[in-house]
Amino acid sequence: MNRPIDAWLHTIDHPGKRLRMGRLLRPETGRGVIVAMDHGLFVGRPEGLEEVGRTIDRLLPAGPDGVLVTPGMLRHVAGRLAGRGGPGVVLALDTYLTTTFPGKGGLAGAGSGQAHRSIASPEQAAALGADCVKLLLIFGDAGLPAFADNLSFIAQTVEASRRTGVPVMVEPTVWSYPGVPAPALSATQLADMARIAVELGADILKLPFAGPLDEFRSIVRESPVPVMVLGGARTQTPEATLEMARQATEAGAAGLVFGRNVWQHPDPPGLLRQLLQVVHGA
Repeated sequence: MNRPIDAWLHTIDHPGKRLRMGRLLRPETGRGVIVAMDHGLFVGRPEGLEEVGRTIDRLLPAGPDGVLVTPGMLRHVAGRLAGRGGPGVVLALDTYLTTTFPGKGGLAGAGSGQAHRSIASPEQAAALGADCVKLLLIFGDAGLPAFADNLSFIAQTVEASRRTGVPVMVEPTVWSYPGVPAPALSATQLADMARIAVELGADILKLPFAGPLDEFRSIVRESPVPVMVLGGARTQTPEATLEMARQATEAGAAGLVFGRNVWQHPDPPGLLRQLLQVVHGA
């Protein structure tokens, strides 16, 4: 963000949302680093995240500002996250499916395609103690009805979030299939997708970083809500991960939502500390 978080928080008219957002973004910087650990929902048990509780135990001493998990997993790890000074909790409320069998290898004869479904409600998220919920805004579907249903789902969830006081993070993304690389987005396409997410009522945007830097900076500047940058696929080197974090911060992003690039690193706490240093400074 290019403005102090205190000034932005005062534009939120719901006290519950203001309190929860203040737990995800540090008031002194207006930024946060969230570790995404919801990958098990769509791949099973990814390398480095076989035991979510153990991963959280390793990362907590480094001081992440938040974690992104699923409702089912939160029930198992809530005790680790509880307590004054613990990280904020972002809860994934939906998922998209491209195959009927988990894992990289797939299964001969397994069905493939595309589908999007809700896995929990804002009311459930509030009951579980979540500070934010995350939704997918999925572009590029072959059929218009599925896209229309997705938009309707987000709009309805945003309205429910006003009643529960839980902020909504929206992640614009593009349909992909197993074995088919996801299309690279231009900054112009990403700007359009971000705008649609804001029009639907997003409180936070979770976006991939798309260069050039000046064009991404324009997306952040135009957004009336904080923009956080997702980590995406595993980078080639830790230096590439840190460089993406530096560029995102330079562009004015309100922080990071990184998953694989943290817990698949040989030293997850060490890399997380470096990311926190980049985002928050000294």
